Amino acid sequence: MKQKKISELEESSQSTTNTRTAGTFANLVENSNRNNESDFVIFSKKAQEFKNRNKIENNIIISGVGECDSEVPDEKEKHDKEKVHQILNQIGITENKCKRIARIKPRTVQESVENSPAKEAILLVELQDCEKLLPNSNLTRFSETKKKERNSTLPHIETNVDGKTLRYKRDEVGNRWFWGIRNDTLVWVLHPDDRK
Repeated sequence: MKQKKISELEESSQSTTNTRTAGTFANLVENSNRNNESDFVIFSKKAQEFKNRNKIENNIIISGVGECDSEVPDEKEKHDKEKVHQILNQIGITENKCKRIARIKPRTVQESVENSPAKEAILLVELQDCEKLLPNSNLTRFSETKKKERNSTLPHIETNVDGKTLRYKRDEVGNRWFWGIRNDTLVWVLHPDDRK
């Protein structure tokens, strides 16, 4: 019922936009005695969206962190906290920036798929006042530097027809491997020509 009324008010406000000034906060306050209810509903809805966006802006989602085997909740919480702090320290965020850590369990799939492996829960880390993550360029530059450092120590060098030089190592079957960045993580990458 309430959502229906809001929808109707939004529609009516859109149909009368030509007769009114832009719906800014300043106009809302300035014309407070002349505004109709729809202006206030729209404004409060936008304010709530802004508040929600600000709340999740500093969140980090971490996947691939194994869960603790213990059934004791305190031990599980301690395990998650230690793993998260290790990861945050690697990207230069101190522990005191961490407000909350929570496991987000995956939605259960139909019971008919009994043989499929269960997905691990991901970690939600809520940070406070963390501008460091907003421009991801610092982390990317750090990863690029590390990648170049690690690749410079690899024993083999190859130059392609474009003149691009690739340093790599060979594994026991002769595949070529080099350091690369995938999903903002520094990992070993198999040369495209060696992928089967």
